[in-house]
Amino acid sequence: MELKEDEPGEFGLFPLKVHYPVGADQGSCIKGWSLLHWLLREHCCVKTLILPWLIDSKYQRLLSDALHLNSGLKKLTLHNWQAKRGFKDIISAIGTLAQLEELDMELVYLPPSALGCLGNALQRISTLKTLKLPSVDMDVCNANHLSCITQFVKALKGCPKLAVLSSDNFILVPASGEGFAEFVTGSSSLTKLSLCHSPRYHSKECALFMAVGKNNNLEELCLDGFMLYEQAERLLAEVAAQHTGLRYLEVGFYDGFREWEIDGTALADLVGRNTGLRELVFSGGTISCIPKFAEAIPKNTTMQKLTLGLLGMKVPNYRVFLQALALNESLQLVTFKECFYHYFNDIVLLMRETGTEGRLMIDADVVNPPDFENGLKNSTSLTRVAYSNRGAASLTPPGAFRHLLHHHCLRELRIGLQRPIEMESATSLALLLSTTSSLRCATFEFLATASSSRILVEGLAGNTSLTDLSVSFWTVEAPEADLLWRMLRSSRTLKTLTLELLDFPQSPVLDRVPDGLLLNHYLLRAAIQRNPTQSLDMYHDGIHRQVLKKLNVLSTPTFQFGVQELVRRNLSTLHRAVQFVIGSRGRRYAEAFERVSKGSTLVEALKKALAEPEDEIKGRIANSSRYLDE
Repeated sequence: MELKEDEPGEFGLFPLKVHYPVGADQGSCIKGWSLLHWLLREHCCVKTLILPWLIDSKYQRLLSDALHLNSGLKKLTLHNWQAKRGFKDIISAIGTLAQLEELDMELVYLPPSALGCLGNALQRISTLKTLKLPSVDMDVCNANHLSCITQFVKALKGCPKLAVLSSDNFILVPASGEGFAEFVTGSSSLTKLSLCHSPRYHSKECALFMAVGKNNNLEELCLDGFMLYEQAERLLAEVAAQHTGLRYLEVGFYDGFREWEIDGTALADLVGRNTGLRELVFSGGTISCIPKFAEAIPKNTTMQKLTLGLLGMKVPNYRVFLQALALNESLQLVTFKECFYHYFNDIVLLMRETGTEGRLMIDADVVNPPDFENGLKNSTSLTRVAYSNRGAASLTPPGAFRHLLHHHCLRELRIGLQRPIEMESATSLALLLSTTSSLRCATFEFLATASSSRILVEGLAGNTSLTDLSVSFWTVEAPEADLLWRMLRSSRTLKTLTLELLDFPQSPVLDRVPDGLLLNHYLLRAAIQRNPTQSLDMYHDGIHRQVLKKLNVLSTPTFQFGVQELVRRNLSTLHRAVQFVIGSRGRRYAEAFERVSKGSTLVEALKKALAEPEDEIKGRIANSSRYLDE
């Protein structure tokens, strides 16, 4: 576990990546649980606890006792737990957390009999705002099981501040569906409801939809995996059209099974009715509803985002849709979910022809190398590009990446290659990295020789825009590693870094955090050669279909601890800087502000804390700088 400052003055216990379940027979486990017990008992500043692993039953009583004695937890996450005898004690202890605001049990599996205990616990937590319910191992033919579900649904009415609720559809089975509909109708606090369909249960969606229509406080409704028949779809669309508060609606799921289809006509009509809905996500239909969406879109003046996952989309279908989108002024972004994407260049030409560049995103990797090159050549306004030729029959043209230099609005770039990158391609990417002012996120997953890696690292060293960088399978020798650390020392924009570099004989041992990285005060998340000493020497890489040597000697536990300590320090520094701008005074606040005042992380943290426009935030920072100068 890792203790770090999650919010100013508030700490959390978070999991570190390990290769064994918590509670396994390690000699240090009892010491760790004793320390956790002490932290939860004595320190009310610990506000977050995340336990994602299976907990051995012999430690469950220790955990339940710690929860009983705690007086500060606001967020508790329990994942991957199976119900055992001691688990009811933990559920009972959860009910004593008087300040708990968020409880996540989404990946916990409970028997129906445990729901009674959970319902009683929830009713004792008057502060609970967010609840993700566990899965239930229920027999729908068992009367006792159904009775337990019904009683639990009644208990939800005892949560007066519950605003966000997530569950699978066991709460919609006929025995409890009416009761849950009553809960939704009567709740004055519920603003977001997410339900995930499980084929094990026959659920009563129509009663739920009627209840949603009677609760105008609800702002978001997510029906993940629900395959609606025509009558249910029409009812949902009518409810959404009449609803005065609903802003986000998600329904269906997207995969390659054609036998599961939602008609989509009623949802297309919903788009044309200019409701209060700002975003619609619809998956599981086919191209048969494209004409209806094309008819509705020009009429809409209120919707801002639309996501469609439709089976069988081809270039002519995109043409019809984009011609309609060109007549709409409110939709800022339309996203299409695709499994395969073989017509990148055709879509680029269509966007240019219809004047819809920057408003369409296709959620899939470009896979055809010549198509990729032609698409880059025929446009200069792409903002996101994802390319993967891992299954392509032909190689990527050496000059393809050169065209990226003309895309001055590019913000996200993801590249995965089946074979080692060629020198010409590496040179083009390096030039892009060193000259771009727009690129924020970059992910590179390909083999690179020492010479290619040298060119790429030199490009990274000249970059001043990236906030998120992930690099895998490069061969970085000692001089380039030094250059990489120097780049990190001077970077004021990079917040997230992932490095998984290949093994090679000349590599230095990473047994301590390099000075360049230690002097970076802006990095907030980092994964560098994570836990290689606990992995196999050889592993099969599914991405490249080959066996690679795993990095074993290039990282030590001391190094990993140092990286996490650096991230913890930077988070605390950022929190102190935020407090300084807001008005806290004192040497530690002022020093923290001086360290991070010139980076973008402070601006973003203040926007989150104050919910003010960026210009006002920058004005606050400037005033704080003048205060220090006086």
